[in-house]
Amino acid sequence: MNTDNLSVLGLTIDYGPYGWLEPYDPAWTPNTTDASGRRYCYANQHHIELWNLSRFGRALTPLLQAAEGIEQGLTVYRTTFERTYRELVAAKLGLETLEDTAGEKLLADLLELLQACRD
Repeated sequence: MNTDNLSVLGLTIDYGPYGWLEPYDPAWTPNTTDASGRRYCYANQHHIELWNLSRFGRALTPLLQAAEGIEQGLTVYRTTFERTYRELVAAKLGLETLEDTAGEKLLADLLELLQACRD
């Protein structure tokens, strides 16, 4: 999900290369040109989205009165993504929350187990 594949609405607009993540592999990327660096791999998608948004914000800076609004927007994205991700995972696991130390450990252990069992 690089910058030329994302619309202002936050939609992914590129249809290839793409693929399905069947066995859990956070380093997986369908893009053969990304195979060596894995910049756009599954585990990095939320970081790349934040980077894309920061580039968009930088492009808008000359049009805006205050650049700190862009930083505030990036902070909102980051906290909203993290909260929503944990809420969705908790719901999948039948839990109310993953917002404590035990929840964080459970999530880390689960992802580690999924990766270990992929083959």
